[in-house]
Amino acid sequence: MIIDFHTHILEPSWLPEQWWSLLTRYHNSRRLNSLIPDIDTATIIERLCDQDGNKLLGAMEDAKIDKSIVLPLDWGLLLGEPPVSIEEQHLRIAEISEKSNGKIVPFVGIDPRRGNAIELIKSCLEDYKMQGIKLYPAAGYDLRNETFGPIFATALEYNVPVLLHTGYALGPFLGEYGEPAVVDYLCATYPDLIIIAAHLGAGYLEQLCWLGYAKSNLYADCSMMQVRARQNYSEFARNIRLACDLFGSRRILFGTDWPFSQSIMPNDEYVKAFKKLASVYDTHVNFASYELNQILGQNAINLLYH
Repeated sequence: MIIDFHTHILEPSWLPEQWWSLLTRYHNSRRLNSLIPDIDTATIIERLCDQDGNKLLGAMEDAKIDKSIVLPLDWGLLLGEPPVSIEEQHLRIAEISEKSNGKIVPFVGIDPRRGNAIELIKSCLEDYKMQGIKLYPAAGYDLRNETFGPIFATALEYNVPVLLHTGYALGPFLGEYGEPAVVDYLCATYPDLIIIAAHLGAGYLEQLCWLGYAKSNLYADCSMMQVRARQNYSEFARNIRLACDLFGSRRILFGTDWPFSQSIMPNDEYVKAFKKLASVYDTHVNFASYELNQILGQNAINLLYH
């Protein structure tokens, strides 16, 4: 079984208008050929948005992915509230999940600074049977602040993991709130809580891996490592090997960050990049088949269905 632990479902009205402008600017800044015309926001929205989840299900079928964890994005307090409220977004994701026959597994994604954050999180965990909590501290909040303690107490009460964006992010998002030092504090303060660091640290790879060596309640997902797999596969293999060596292969989770990752590498190619690791034989880099089976799905099963 293959489980993608990091995906998103988007509609145009679910994210602030400022986000779409930022994303358009980002894509155009990375054009390799100046002769290629700029992409417009409407085209980006068309490529990324998936109003009924069918695009995600199609990408899963192509890549032979059995389940995908869907993470809502609550950026309204930083970028301006979108037309559709975060409450309505969670309801819609729950409906899409229910129709997917178990293929789409939703997490709660609420900015903990919202006055009704605890109420919303508990409602989603109870009423919609969401399987975890996603937090995006790069939107401007330091999770070491004791005012956020009730969020983690809720996760412990419902026995669900907390997935954190870690490392750098676009535009006004602040990487300092997703540094390994923050994750270290949370792992030490809540030793019975499973914490998942997204993107293998997104710029803090080695620090995060050493943190995984030290903290047994820390997991990491490999979303957006497509950048390394595409540009330098040998370096990608060494990065995943480092993560396995320090975390242990039982705490590494396959993830894509679909649909944002699709311009880098489609999901089916990324799955193949992982499976190919079994045939990479090098003095310093090699993988056992059981390690790849753990990363691609078994670890997620153990985490969600223990």
